[in-house]
Amino acid sequence: MTKTALRNASRTAFRTAWSDAARKTLCAMLNGEGGILEIDLADDEPEARRTLLENVRRSLSTIRPDPVELWSIEFEPGGHGTIAVVHVEPGPKPPYAFDQKGKSARIYVFREHEAKAANAEEIARLAESHRANAEEECAASPEIHPTFLEAQNAFIGHGRLWPPADTPLRTQSGLHFTKLARRLSDQSPERVEIECAEGPCRHLSGSVLRLMGEIVAEVLARTPKDAYPLHAVKTAAALLLVERDLRVDTPARIRVFVDRVEFLAPGGLPHGGSVELLLRGLRPARNPRLGDLLSSLDPALSAGFGWPAVQETYKDAADKPLILSEQGVFMLTLPAIRRDNRTKLSAYAAAALRFLQSNPDASRREIQEAVGVSYVTMQRALVELLESGAVRRVGRSRATRYRAN
Repeated sequence: MTKTALRNASRTAFRTAWSDAARKTLCAMLNGEGGILEIDLADDEPEARRTLLENVRRSLSTIRPDPVELWSIEFEPGGHGTIAVVHVEPGPKPPYAFDQKGKSARIYVFREHEAKAANAEEIARLAESHRANAEEECAASPEIHPTFLEAQNAFIGHGRLWPPADTPLRTQSGLHFTKLARRLSDQSPERVEIECAEGPCRHLSGSVLRLMGEIVAEVLARTPKDAYPLHAVKTAAALLLVERDLRVDTPARIRVFVDRVEFLAPGGLPHGGSVELLLRGLRPARNPRLGDLLSSLDPALSAGFGWPAVQETYKDAADKPLILSEQGVFMLTLPAIRRDNRTKLSAYAAAALRFLQSNPDASRREIQEAVGVSYVTMQRALVELLESGAVRRVGRSRATRYRAN
């Protein structure tokens, strides 16, 4: 694995070096065994990191075949500030080349530890490697011809035309569909499991665009009214789908509790998608094209999927939303927003709440006998208490009990 350091004293020098030497080095890494590219940041402000991320994406966007899923970036403390560490995986479809301002595409390889323009022999060797890899892939997984009815319906529902002009569904050769196309298709292998203490678990599958809507609908249906802001649920669902590691064959999971909802994406965040950067509003790094597509369909998901806006929604709440990435799992937690509506409770609901405050873990019959009302009136009072967040239900069927929050 190759490790290259580019050290610059100012932002101007940094930009100049990045557009030339760093891009050639990245191309050579893709054509070789991958590598690590280190760049000193003299300025560690959020804008400097944001500019670097955009420069990396812009440089890699000119390389063909598209290496969008073959790189990640993280920021580490260095001797004189912060070091940006760009990780590049070896490309499975060499040769990789990039355009140079209207000139013919150039292919770079490492020769004597430096990125050099490839000669004819080296290009032929890379092409032969690609053919061998392609034959192996085709033998292992024959080409699937996907359909896109679910994605098309989602686009029409948002007033958009399908297919999107800015989202290629086929590779540059036109012979194969991209990984993003597979996730958008009706034959998508995407899986999401929703677990809930009350009610049956749900197993969702299909196009990521359909899953996005189903996740939001399921979470809101399984939680008290107004307990979770719609924008927060949309943001968490989008990040669950965008930041999941497709190499991990485990369903994404959503766990609905009485006081919170947890969104768990297998694989953890990539190096470039640190919790700090997400909190600052930077866009996701693992599957950026899917992120761009979801943002184009819902403007509320733009600018880092609106996580700063989610935090703003919870600014007056006692419990705050959390983002964690550890032990191979990326987890977002949305706490229920508890609105104190107890002064607006009906007389029967208020009486039931007073009984539960002094008699925790009571059944419906016990509460009904203590308040002295009919079955129908008690049911209405309990629904009122549950929707206000003053009371929670524990257990199922005849074992159901109620507790004051």
